[in-house]
Amino acid sequence: MAISFIASVANSSAEVVLSVTEKGLPNGTVRWSVRASGREIVRRLVISPPGSGPRKELEWHWNLKCDPTWISFSMPSTSIIDGRASHGWTTITTRFPANKPPETMIRVPGKIIHSPTAAAEGVTVDLSAMWFVKEQPKPGASASFYAFDILNLKWQQVDRVYVGRQGVKGLVGEVNVVRETRDGVDWTFYLDDHGEPYLIESGDTRMVRQ
Repeated sequence: MAISFIASVANSSAEVVLSVTEKGLPNGTVRWSVRASGREIVRRLVISPPGSGPRKELEWHWNLKCDPTWISFSMPSTSIIDGRASHGWTTITTRFPANKPPETMIRVPGKIIHSPTAAAEGVTVDLSAMWFVKEQPKPGASASFYAFDILNLKWQQVDRVYVGRQGVKGLVGEVNVVRETRDGVDWTFYLDDHGEPYLIESGDTRMVRQ
């Protein structure tokens, strides 16, 4: 399940639980939370598939200039080392030190792998992270940048535009509508005034706040 989210900043921690459907069928939940401090912005997702599938955890960190500082992905896993099973977590962490190439480290049970990571080919600052927090964007406001896909260890081009406030069937009152294209895939976000999602749609994927 591909996931794309706007990083909005709140004065305190917040959590939204989204029910996910694919082609109209239930496909688990996503727990989405964001927090901000005097040093950084942190967004965290916990993806729980239906049934007994392993949950996945993703975390993004930005400084207050909206530069990415590090991203991580974790899930339970098992490795076979010297013929023995080692249980634990696989964690992929990519750091973005200032004026240096990114650094990726993959930890699997019993083993650490360092993976070369290329720098982005363009701007990585995501100014839309401050929409609905430091500023109320005006209709037509846009942001274009490169975001790192921690699951595939590659950069994705993101183009995002704020459409404006609209009434949406099934939602109470007007909501903020943001459209995004990420690596050629279109997403539409329906957000409250804090930038937290009521509804997210992309193709056959639909995520609805519980």
